[in-house]
Amino acid sequence: MSKNTMYTFVSLFVLVLIGICGGYMAVKKIRAKQNQEYPYRWSGKLIIEDVSEEEFKEALIGGAALDDTIKGLDLVARWNLPHEAAVKEKVASQLTVAIIGEDVSVTFKDKDQTLAQEILTEILMSFDARQELGRKQQAKSQPEGSTTEE
Repeated sequence: MSKNTMYTFVSLFVLVLIGICGGYMAVKKIRAKQNQEYPYRWSGKLIIEDVSEEEFKEALIGGAALDDTIKGLDLVARWNLPHEAAVKEKVASQLTVAIIGEDVSVTFKDKDQTLAQEILTEILMSFDARQELGRKQQAKSQPEGSTTEE
């Protein structure tokens, strides 16, 4: 075998090796992109007094607002989980709350961006509706002419 033939084979081998490595890296990048979780964020001003981020998050996911969301969007079947407790754990792990002054930012991450938006919107709407109902019931229970501040 001549020197030129050997150099040609070594060059082809290196070229094939580089092609295989490049293909592997491309597949790895595509799979990482498919598994990426897309955040959906809601930001707004709320009147909250001395509530920590964890307390607000617990109020969002600990109450009946999350139960309404799970049933309304049928998350047990959508995520193929065995029961509602597993769905609650998943929502709790993907929900983040940030409070700076009166600014509240709530973020929910999921692989499906539209589902993330639906879940967060449903949780916040249900939470707000329950808070409004509580305020109305509290106002009805107070006799006229009385004030809460003394």
